[in-house]
Amino acid sequence: MQEWIRQIIIYVILVTVLRGLIMKPQYEQYFRFFSGIVLILLVVSPVLRVLHQDTAWHDTVEQYLFQMDVNDIQEQLAVTEGRRQEVIMQQYTEQLEEQIKKQAGQHALPADEVTVKADAKGVIHKIELHLKTEETSKVTKEQLRQFKNQLCSQYKLQKEQVEIWI
Repeated sequence: MQEWIRQIIIYVILVTVLRGLIMKPQYEQYFRFFSGIVLILLVVSPVLRVLHQDTAWHDTVEQYLFQMDVNDIQEQLAVTEGRRQEVIMQQYTEQLEEQIKKQAGQHALPADEVTVKADAKGVIHKIELHLKTEETSKVTKEQLRQFKNQLCSQYKLQKEQVEIWI
């Protein structure tokens, strides 16, 4: 009992000192609210101990805090997974673009820029190939048609989904 009274007196003195240190009046209402809740818990704790309810209350608070931590971790994992998926898709499209550039070079098509548009599942929706303008005089329409057909069959696209710009 003496320990309990001593704790309350120390708490009241500490709250009084801290209240004097608060510089901004807009924080005072929050401080009073928080300090009031803590004081109520200090006053009620011996009664709860007598009723053996203090451990149940503590367990409930711990479960709630644990659940909040779990929810935060799940949110962070979801964000991280989304970023990881974005990075994987970016690397995937970059590799496809490099592969198409190499294939164009093998068909004597001077590729300047390749753009691959794919969805989140990796399904390719469009390929755009821009040829170097200074070297396009050597390119025939037959070469362009054959390369476009090859890209269509290789990536299972319609002819409208593959564009070659000169």
